This record gives sequence, structure tokens and C-alpha cells, in this order.
Amino acid sequence: MKLTLIFLGLLCALPLVAQESSEAQTLELRDKNYIEISLGKSNSKFRDFATSPLFYRGLPTAFGLRKTRDKSSTIVSFGMEYIFGNYHSNFNDHLATSQVKSLSFDYSRMYQSHLLNWEKTRLFLGAKAMGTVNLRVNPSLQNNAYGIEMFTNLLASAQLRKDISRKELKTKRFIFKYQLKPRRRALAYRLNLGVLNGNYRNGYAYLGQTAILNDFNLFEDYTYSLSGFRMGSQLDYTVFLNNNGLVFSYAWDALTTGNKKDKFEMSQHVFKLSILINK
Repeated sequence: MKLTLIFLGLLCALPLVAQESSEAQTLELRDKNYIEISLGKSNSKFRDFATSPLFYRGLPTAFGLRKTRDKSSTIVSFGMEYIFGNYHSNFNDHLATSQVKSLSFDYSRMYQSHLLNWEKTRLFLGAKAMGTVNLRVNPSLQNNAYGIEMFTNLLASAQLRKDISRKELKTKRFIFKYQLKPRRRALAYRLNLGVLNGNYRNGYAYLGQTAILNDFNLFEDYTYSLSGFRMGSQLDYTVFLNNNGLVFSYAWDALTTGNKKDKFEMSQHVFKLSILINK
């Protein structure tokens, strides 16, 4: 709730620093350094065969913070995303709840490619390094209530960006007449495909012996494995307010480990609103 109030406060304050100017009306897409603050809701599910084959579904909250250097031919970005909430499974009239906290960090670098020659559309190609840590607490699993897993991924990335700015003042009529002022706008779609995927987690099942021996080890029997798969994409619609902006996004992310009997699977569909603050 506190995150939502802070985000709404920033959103209300943004127009105060986004006054229209003659410079903004040139509608040029200049090189920028942005701080991006995002808030959204996710439609998510997971299952962990190490303890149960059941799907757990939830509508967690997503909060993100990102720094982007956006040049005409290069995009460099570093960011984090924190997703938290309750996931539920209802099977045979038995309701189980898993509290999930997921923290991700990523760094990406992309370069403009001239493979496409479309008007007002640019193609960027590059790579993205990503790490995710999940903490899950499910009292229904009793001694196996705590589940922790870590994922590391190197992904190939491609992004299409199209300038859809309104160049001229337009007059429309719907019941009454109104005007649409010139405005910088952009549409972008990015696809990430895992090429090197790893995970660090325990096996089947969680319960260890160190607590009984008075020598508790949280990561007992954990192993790192180069296996699994990760894939995701994001669609952005950006409206620039002078040097700042608002971004409406839909992102999805899916990952799995390569294990068989204790495989872990998780997917996220996130709808979010972001504030771009030019530095």
C-alpha cells in the first residue's frame, strides 16, 4: 500500500515538471539518461515437483527501478524488479497458500542493426544478463515450508522500436470538438531468449538433517546446475512529457529448470505503469 501511495504521488507531480516548450514540440527523439520507476500487477503461477505437482496461482504486486542510457544507436540498461504476494492452490477442497517474494536484477546492452530498413522503425540486437532469487513460504508443507531457488540466465535480445509521434495539431470531434497537440510517442517490443541457463536449488524433497544435528545449514544439499530454459518479452507504449514520460507496459516471463522429478516452473504476466525521469 505504501508503494502505491508513493507511486501515485510521483505520478501526480510529473506534469508539474513536464511543461510544454518549443523544444519539446520539435518531437525529436534525442539521447537520454532515464530513471524508470514502475508499479504493476502480475498474473502468475508456479509449481515445484520437488514437493507437489499442483499449480499455485496469484496476483502479486510488481515494483521496479531501472536506469537506462538511451542513445541513437545504443541502449544500456540496469534494473531490478521485486514481485511479492500470495499464491493459492485449491485442490479437493483443500486450500493452500504460498507467500512468494521474488527479486530480479538484470543488465542489458543493445546495438542498432541495419538489417531492417523500415520507415521510423529501428531494430536493436544484443544480450541481457539476469539473476532471480525466490523465497517461498508454504505452511501446508510443514517441515518443507521454506523454498528458496536462484536462477542465472544469459539471454539473446532483439527489440523493435517505432516512432509514432503526432507531428501536427489535429482537431477531432466526438460530441464536441477537441484538439490533439503534437506529442512524442513510441512503441517498442522486445524479445529475450535464454541461451545459457542455470539454477541453484535443493533436490527432492527439501527436508535436511542439519537442524536435527544443531548445525543448521540453509543451503544443505543445494547444487548449481546448468540446465533449464527462460524466455520473455515486453511491449511498451511511451508518451513523452517534455523530457520525462509515461510508459504503459505488458511483460511476460517464463522459466523452468531442467530437472525431471524435481522440476520447478514459473510464469509471470505483468501489467505495469512506469514513470520516466530524465537525468
